[in-house]
Amino acid sequence: MDKRWITFFLVFTVAYFFLIAPILNRRAMEKREAAGDQTVEVAAAETPAATPSPTPREADSPEAPPTDAAPETSERPAVSMDEVPAELVETGVATIVVSRLGAVPISWKLQPTDHLAPVVDFDSGTTYVVNLVPQVPHTPEREYPLQFTGRTVDKFNREVFDLERTDHDDGTVELKFTSPTIDDIRVVKTYRFQKNSYVTDLTVEVTNGQYRTRIGDAEEGWGIGWQGGFMQPRPGTRQFFDEMLGTASVGGELRHKSLDADDDPVSYPNDIGWAAIEKKYFTSILVPAPENPASMVLYAVRRRNMTPEYDVKGVDPPLSMTLHHPQAMLEPGESTALSYKIIATPKNFNDLKSLSGTVPMADHALPLSDIVFGKMIWGQNWLRPIALLLLWALHLFERLVGNWGMAIIVLVLVVKILLYPLSHWAIKAQAKTMAEQQRIKPLLDKLNEKYKDDPSKKSQEMMKLYREHGINPLGAMRGCLPMVLQMPIFFALYALLAQAVEIRGQSFLWIHDLAQPDRLIPFGGFVLPIVGWTALNILPILMAVTQYFTSKLMTSNVSDPTQRQIMALMPIFFVFILYNMPAGLMLYWTVQNIWQIGHTVLTKRYVAMHDTSSAGGPAADATA
Repeated sequence: MDKRWITFFLVFTVAYFFLIAPILNRRAMEKREAAGDQTVEVAAAETPAATPSPTPREADSPEAPPTDAAPETSERPAVSMDEVPAELVETGVATIVVSRLGAVPISWKLQPTDHLAPVVDFDSGTTYVVNLVPQVPHTPEREYPLQFTGRTVDKFNREVFDLERTDHDDGTVELKFTSPTIDDIRVVKTYRFQKNSYVTDLTVEVTNGQYRTRIGDAEEGWGIGWQGGFMQPRPGTRQFFDEMLGTASVGGELRHKSLDADDDPVSYPNDIGWAAIEKKYFTSILVPAPENPASMVLYAVRRRNMTPEYDVKGVDPPLSMTLHHPQAMLEPGESTALSYKIIATPKNFNDLKSLSGTVPMADHALPLSDIVFGKMIWGQNWLRPIALLLLWALHLFERLVGNWGMAIIVLVLVVKILLYPLSHWAIKAQAKTMAEQQRIKPLLDKLNEKYKDDPSKKSQEMMKLYREHGINPLGAMRGCLPMVLQMPIFFALYALLAQAVEIRGQSFLWIHDLAQPDRLIPFGGFVLPIVGWTALNILPILMAVTQYFTSKLMTSNVSDPTQRQIMALMPIFFVFILYNMPAGLMLYWTVQNIWQIGHTVLTKRYVAMHDTSSAGGPAADATA
């Protein structure tokens, strides 16, 4: 392949991957949302913090008493979350702490299991436990997961509930929180935590007193969500697939939304199957019961949740997600209830796929497993089936060899063997084209010198020369086509190894965690100036070295010094942009390059030995 084509291909791929594609994808999403595909931008003004306030009544209702006869709401002093007792529940896969203030979880830790490997902190050496509820200071304005939203019920977020706990024989733990009666309204929130399961049942029941009243707002209704952020804020270098997303099944389509601190809230109305907040490896999904479907899901970053922990560079803002249900009108003595499945879990495809068959959902709801690889690189979701196929193969190889690092190497070898005919044809065609061009190089040099002032005549004579010697002037493109055809597999593998929770916390050789940089030699707290590196990652360097030799072998016959310099600098460029990529991805890329080096050397020797055109014919005579 001509070196100019390779240089163009590499530069274009890197530029598109890191610069052009994110911009195009973002513009496409904005254009689709602006087109009105059931996406409604909500006013930028925030909902005020939930504080005790008098319950609004139906002034025009004949059942409503005169204003001076309505129950009075006594002013209560604000209660701090730190002052209120909380209940701890162990499920075997999670440790949850639920406060009696608002009956909301204030801690939701996922414990290491067979499906979730422990992760050791590089600096302290302690095991890192995932907490899905941010452990930032308990401020009076701060939101918490599973709070109420909507008039009449939002005041109960700041009330202290009574608690009744029941431990069942099957390991299920039931927490029944009962609120005080305020303005003739009482709320009961019941959690059912299942043993060794990431699924939690939540039922919310609101009971009215003797006066007709409304529950929720006229436009947004009422409901609950996962508010106040997701996962403990941790600074770090932002990578692809590492952003916090709001994800929802809307009308049979998967919608994603990421918000910055100053972005307006966004909502999706109608046909909400389920809604979630997710990061790279974890998610919290709320599934409303089919009998009381949600009418809207709203995503917002609210300033009152922006504690100082979120002002650090590289920390995602505290995204809130709320499911809304239609406003309810309660007659005296009536009740209304909402039921949910809360699935706070690692994004394991097989587990979520099995849950989709057991969790009751609306008919239009997508399978829960769609959240895995739901957002592919550049928004090219047609790559997802390839990623899922490769994930299945990775599971298979891990069962065979017993190690995820070795499984990645086996995956490289299997993919390269399957693509061997295509790669072999490409390398062979490239070597043949280069040999042909090398044989007529003296004639091309004469034409360049003779017609250096007449580009048009030079082009005509060059085409004539190619025809005389039976050379296809576009022959270099034959080597590019197989590389282009293999790009979808590479990008699907990139998404797989960058997002698969299965490799998180898995070790291989000196690598402590295949989902993190390999950190062969930590710098002990020292940060390398300018680049900000905190450890020596050897895999990106090995990848760059093998990439250099791969490119050099494939372009050995090109003599342009400028292109040689570009190809020499390209691996250095790769080191800087890929330095903090997951070790699993770098392992795959490095092994692939080693295979490519060996394959190219052997194929070129084969061409040199068996290509009869290189030993005679008109081309050889012409160069004599």
